[in-house]
Amino acid sequence: MERNFTEFKRLNPDLNIDYGRFKDNKGHISIILKEGQNLKNIKLIKEFKLKNKKFIVQKCENEDLINFWKEHGSHYEYCINQREKHNKIKESKNKNKQKYLDNVITLGGKEYKNIDLIKSETKRIISKYKDGEKLENEDKDFVLDLLKYHHNYKEKIKNMDYIIVDRNEKYKFSRCFFIVDKDGNKADFSTKKCIESIIGELDDKEKEEK
Repeated sequence: MERNFTEFKRLNPDLNIDYGRFKDNKGHISIILKEGQNLKNIKLIKEFKLKNKKFIVQKCENEDLINFWKEHGSHYEYCINQREKHNKIKESKNKNKQKYLDNVITLGGKEYKNIDLIKSETKRIISKYKDGEKLENEDKDFVLDLLKYHHNYKEKIKNMDYIIVDRNEKYKFSRCFFIVDKDGNKADFSTKKCIESIIGELDDKEKEEK
């Protein structure tokens, strides 16, 4: 049970626990020793109570260990691989965040030091306006500057009159920016593509500097 696993982790905060699987009142916990750690020197709390039930943690070895790998080895490997994959993605995102801290992008007269700030400002503006409402002042300036990074920018603004926030016709729960032309026609545009273009330019700049 998940509570068993959580309680064991709470009682042993110094342990690096990388795997836990329970069914009913039995299960397995995998521990990875940190550099310099020795299990003999760790104060390990092996017994605890949960809802008046006593649980005992024992070292799995010899035949029990062999049976564990036979019965649960594939699931263990799957869980570890998934965690490593998740950690790599997280690490990559953190590197990208750090990467753009030294690059300043000016949109709507304001400076943005990383991509997340631009994304946050985009979401803030969308949530600020009602469906069909026209962008004004610094919000309009921000979106117009962001639109310049769109790969089809010149075509998008050819007959543009103003920009609104509205619901996507295909995805009713999704709200985005629309360009309204002088004939009253409206067409949405992807801020995601604009931001991806900014990232691409920053990558090219970094390569040139190297």
